[in-house]
Amino acid sequence: TTEIYTLSLHDALPIWGVHKDVFCLGNPDTIPFLKDVLKEVIELFPSPWIHIGGDEVPKDRWKACPKCQKKIKAENLADEHHLQIAFTNEMVDFLAQHHKLAIVWNEVTDARLDTRTITQFWKGSFEPIVGFLKLGGKTIISPSRDYYVDIAYHITPLSRTYHFEPISEGTHDAISKQILGVEAEMWGEVFQSEEKMEFCAFPRTFAIADTAWAPQRKKNFGEFMLTLQFYLALWNRFGIKYASLKDADPSKWAKIRGFFKKGFGAYLWKPPK
Repeated sequence: TTEIYTLSLHDALPIWGVHKDVFCLGNPDTIPFLKDVLKEVIELFPSPWIHIGGDEVPKDRWKACPKCQKKIKAENLADEHHLQIAFTNEMVDFLAQHHKLAIVWNEVTDARLDTRTITQFWKGSFEPIVGFLKLGGKTIISPSRDYYVDIAYHITPLSRTYHFEPISEGTHDAISKQILGVEAEMWGEVFQSEEKMEFCAFPRTFAIADTAWAPQRKKNFGEFMLTLQFYLALWNRFGIKYASLKDADPSKWAKIRGFFKKGFGAYLWKPPK
């Protein structure tokens, strides 16, 4: 088991979602302030990894900000995306000085990104990450469409999760060694109860574990479903409110009905395309 501590200022916002108001990177006080925040995080948590985010950052404010535009020109950066990469590299270097490894979401992946960074794949094209791995970077696999635990089963059924391959056969060994592993995200703000959380997590997390450990040639969904029968009794014993195998891997018509379901089992959040 590993622990990764995530620094997210979204947690302080009263409204969930993507917000255009981001830190001004042209303000000389911004980076010293964020380094002070990271110092506090470093003192509080012993983990060697700190996730600093970087996903879904709108560039609207930076495009309109004279200070940010001045910094882009002064540092000879191509655009606002490269401004974010330069900022990320500075944070990565700061954490490295304190013997910490930085993790960022895959939107920041670029040839200019410091190769000490660990990128975490959750959406979009995997090609930029392949290039980053060839340069010596590392990554964690966690695609939202397959691994996000808070997605309804009619959107991501158990069979889809089980058949996902984090490292496809034929991937060059040198690159595959740079893939650190997989992660199953469970975003707490989506759930209104522990019961609903357990319903989404079990048996899905067992399928995710199998994708990490079982070679593609040895995977058999039918056998996996039979194996789960043993765990159903165990979960009953511990009072875990798991999804039945029928609910976890719904039929075609059950999937359609799921989109119109209300109450328990209805999910507002859907993964990005």
